Amino acid sequence: MHHILSKNYNLDDTKIKKLVGYDSENYLVETGSGKFILKVYPNEKNKIDFAEAENEVLLHIQQNENNRFPVPIKNKNEEFLTFFEVEKSLKTARLLTFVEGEFLGIAEHTPQLFESLGMFLAEMDLSLKNFKNYVIAARQNKWDLQYFLLNEKYIQHISNPAERKIVDYFFLQYKQNVLPLLPSLRKQIIHSDANDWNVLTENGMVSGIIDFGDVCFSQVINELAIAITYAIMGKYEPVK
Repeated sequence: MHHILSKNYNLDDTKIKKLVGYDSENYLVETGSGKFILKVYPNEKNKIDFAEAENEVLLHIQQNENNRFPVPIKNKNEEFLTFFEVEKSLKTARLLTFVEGEFLGIAEHTPQLFESLGMFLAEMDLSLKNFKNYVIAARQNKWDLQYFLLNEKYIQHISNPAERKIVDYFFLQYKQNVLPLLPSLRKQIIHSDANDWNVLTENGMVSGIIDFGDVCFSQVINELAIAITYAIMGKYEPVK
C-alpha cells in the first residue's frame, strides 16, 4: 500500500493502519501533511460502479459543506479511482480526506447532542433531496430497511425457539403494518447508517458523518429510524 500511495497520490513516508470493513479494505493513512482514508475494493464492475456512485454523493454534498463529510481525492491522473494489481489480483482504490471528531459511541449523550444529530441528518438529507444516481437507485441491499424481508431467511439460524418466535413476530408486524405503507412514503438518496461509529461529534454537538457504504435510495423516514435505533440502544429508559 505504501507503493500505491506514493506512485498514485504523491504520499510518501506513510504510516498505515488497517481498519474494520466488510465491503472494502479500509486503511488509516498518516503522513506529515495529514490523515487520509484509503478504501480498497475487488476490481469487480458492481464494486467499481458503486464506488463511483459514492464519490458522486460525496462530491455533491461538498458543494455547501466544509469538513463535515469525507472528500474524494484525485490521483496523479486526475481520476478518483485508482486501479492496481497485488499478487496477480486486480484491485480498485479510493482515497478520502479524514474527518476529525469524537465518535458518538464515545461522546457524552445529552439532549443537546441528539437534537444536533437530528438537525445534522435533516440538513444532509435536504442537500441530497434532488440528487439522482441510478446505480444507487437500482441497488437492493439487505441493510436498506425497505428490503428488510431479505433478512427473513436468516431466522432459521436462531437456535433458541423462544427467540426465534420473537423475531418471527416482528417480521409479521412488518408485513402487516409497514409493507402496505412503503409505496406512499417519500424516497430519496440517504446515508442510511447513522450509527455510533459513523457519527462524529465536537464540543457536545454532531460535527460530521463518515462511511457512505450503505447509501441508498430509500424512504427518507428510514434515516431517522436508524439514527433513533442507535441513539436509544443500551438506554435504561430510552423514551425519556
